[in-house]
Amino acid sequence: MSAPQLDRRTVLRAAAATGGAVVLSGAAGAPWASAAPVTSKRVYVLVIDGCRPDEITPESTPNLHALRAAGRWFPQARSMPIAETIPNHVMMMTGVRPDRSGVPANSIYDRARQEVRTCGEPTDIVFPTMLERLRERGLTTGSVLSKDYLYSVFGTRATYRWEPFPLLPVTNHALDVFTMSALRTMISEADPHLVFANFGDIDRFGHSDLTGSNLQVLRRTALTSTDAQIRSFVSWLRTRSTWSSTTVVVLADRSGGQASLAGDLLAWLGAIGWAAIALIVRITRISEAPPEAQQLWQLSFSAVALLLVAPLFGPLVRDFGPEHIWMMGYQVFLVASFGFLGWFYLMKTYPASTIASFSFLTPVFAVFMGWAFLGEALHLSVLVALALVSFGIVLINRRG
Repeated sequence: MSAPQLDRRTVLRAAAATGGAVVLSGAAGAPWASAAPVTSKRVYVLVIDGCRPDEITPESTPNLHALRAAGRWFPQARSMPIAETIPNHVMMMTGVRPDRSGVPANSIYDRARQEVRTCGEPTDIVFPTMLERLRERGLTTGSVLSKDYLYSVFGTRATYRWEPFPLLPVTNHALDVFTMSALRTMISEADPHLVFANFGDIDRFGHSDLTGSNLQVLRRTALTSTDAQIRSFVSWLRTRSTWSSTTVVVLADRSGGQASLAGDLLAWLGAIGWAAIALIVRITRISEAPPEAQQLWQLSFSAVALLLVAPLFGPLVRDFGPEHIWMMGYQVFLVASFGFLGWFYLMKTYPASTIASFSFLTPVFAVFMGWAFLGEALHLSVLVALALVSFGIVLINRRG
């Protein structure tokens, strides 16, 4: 007998391993039960939200550590520099960076609405995801996402979907135990070719942990619990007839470890280097050279040095587009030709301490340019902060 199908959106209420019920929804005409033949490849993408690479250890997460040791590990994989949930998950499913996916952060300023809102609407994603691409090829997909805004932003792109429930009032996510139950139910009842799942306990409990950055009782408990859920899931998959054609991919939306001394030292050296430029321009024979010559020597040296070290941090050209040409033109004609040139001229004329203090006007101009050209709102708290910065500059340069 063929699997049941409905003309409109299908809804399935199935018994869950937790003893309750899991409600799954499907696209119009999507079949339930054995959607994919036994011989078809299955891929399960499990995102351990908020987990750091340094937390995958035999002591904290023995099961994830064993999976990494026995499988393929990609240590050079990186998330976005801003480790926020929505843009990183969108990047996982689209394969492109935020400038192309349309989702740059968890929250954005909506010019049309003149408000800051969560970037969690289906129309926010402007690039095709793997969910749509596979459906276009006749394959089925599923999404089991523990956070309501992830469920919202991916919308109806997946063939089968689980709306996170029940949501905790403080963390606004479904516990991993319910998420894992929904994942198993979806595989048992719909059996999609690809399932994209998010487990949010580590991230949510880490943010709300009141035991501080040293104890982290809630976070450590969540690590242990999520690790056990992954072990249980893999063990369950091994009992199924499709295990030989199954691939399990475990990801996280954070690629960096905790703050390191090396990073702090590099930031400190960068600040020293910036200050050294001002001193060199003032107290060495370079001060006798015209501003154009000073800028030429600095840009020539930095261009060669940066090109030599650039291959150590990835490909020289990546996701090249028209916007990069505009940004390069802005850097060359406005920043370098006028900004830096004017700065060197001022350094030859006025004390270095006076000129350096005015660099703090950068955020002031940035805020007002965002208001003038992008329509961003100027809240009272922002205006007060900018006034304090300006007042500080006045105090620094006040005579006597």
